[in-house]
Formats: sequence, C-alpha cells, structure tokens
Amino acid sequence: MELSLSTVQRRMTDPKFRQLVAELRQELLMTALGRVSHNMTRAADTVAALLDAEEPHIRLRAARALMTLGIKLRDSVELSERMKEVEDELERRQEY
Repeated sequence: MELSLSTVQRRMTDPKFRQLVAELRQELLMTALGRVSHNMTRAADTVAALLDAEEPHIRLRAARALMTLGIKLRDSVELSERMKEVEDELERRQEY
C-alpha cells in the first residue's frame, strides 16, 4: 500500500491513529527485542568459548568483549533500577 506524504501527515493529526501507530511500533520493537534477547545467551556462549582458543590474541579479544559487555549490561541494569526508583517516588508524591 502506498500513501502520499500529505495523507500520512493528515492521518498523523488524528490522536487515535497516532496511538495505533505507536502501539504497532511498540509491538514490532518488542518482537525484535525478544529475538535479540533469545540469542544473547548463544552469543555470550560463543564468545565465552573463544576464551579457550589456542591463539592468545583471540582469547584476549574474547576476554575484552566479555568484560566490556558485562560492564555495559551491569550499568544498564543499575540505571533501569534507579529510574524505576525515581518513577516510584514521583508516583508516590503525586498521590499526595
């Protein structure tokens, strides 16, 4: 289905249509994230297996990758937890 830019712009002024587009985008994103999450364990296992490679440079690169990604994952989890705490506090304050 092809739509002109003016049709899309006109439709996007409708709040219900914008909400539908946002919901569909969220659904696509969640599907993609599910696939990525499913394969992250496999990817981590693959990199971890490289820690036993014969070549020292491959072992070093695998170790660096695991350490870098581990730190980023930890930071992401900590940030998510802190954001949740802030959101909970804001919600609590709005109740008063």
